[in-house]
Amino acid sequence: MPGNMTLAVLRDNLHGEVDETLLQYVAINAHKVLYISLEQLCERAAVSEEQVMEFFRAFNVVDFVAFKYILRKCLYYEATDRVTVKRSLSSLLDESIRFELHNLTSFCAGLDHDKVEQLARDIWASPEVTLFCAGPTLALGHALASNFTILKIRFHLFRTDDDTATLEALSPSNLLIVFGFARYNARQVAQIKLMHQRGFRIVCVTDSPDSPFIPLTDYHFILPADSFDFNTSLISGMAFIEALALALGMQREKLLFSRIHALDVDTQETNMFW
Repeated sequence: MPGNMTLAVLRDNLHGEVDETLLQYVAINAHKVLYISLEQLCERAAVSEEQVMEFFRAFNVVDFVAFKYILRKCLYYEATDRVTVKRSLSSLLDESIRFELHNLTSFCAGLDHDKVEQLARDIWASPEVTLFCAGPTLALGHALASNFTILKIRFHLFRTDDDTATLEALSPSNLLIVFGFARYNARQVAQIKLMHQRGFRIVCVTDSPDSPFIPLTDYHFILPADSFDFNTSLISGMAFIEALALALGMQREKLLFSRIHALDVDTQETNMFW
């Protein structure tokens, strides 16, 4: 198991006695520990800051950042009977795919279909939809925008680094859909706070119950997004967009069939596809 493998490599890096319970926690949750703060580690592992600092000293480091460097390297190596060796791409990919499979099955089991239907109704009722993305979630924004184009839904795709004037010019009558996954972009959070203060109706698609976007929204969707180290899992996000697109189409069936038929005619007449 990946957690046991990480535990074995972590042991190879020890220089003293260590809290075994905390060591087990870190090994099992290594991918999450790499992207949380010291305060969050203490809270989630139910230990004090002094206990954590003592834990770091057992690895010959004095702070969390230095320990994360050791922990990350442990994910890419495995301990054999004689020596610690670099893991193969096949081994890393196998672990990564296991994350994705778990994300997808968890998404399917936990999706609130009624709330997806509600979002579809809110989209149709809005004069325009603003999709607010940062970092890797921009791919989710583009995927949803493609479906909006098919259904002739007016939208604006806004990225965190876009001109602030564009954001200020948006009408509060617009529906704002925020995609925000960890690590959460501080500028994006500040911008959403501003939109919340202006009275926008906001829906967020995020990855954790403690996401900073949730208190700023009218309602939200939490998607499983566990992944290997620096990768961002978008598989649940893409499945969510498929579900939302289907709900939108079902609520405007005549429009959907008409639009797809028109696209079929247009692409055939222009020999668009091979």
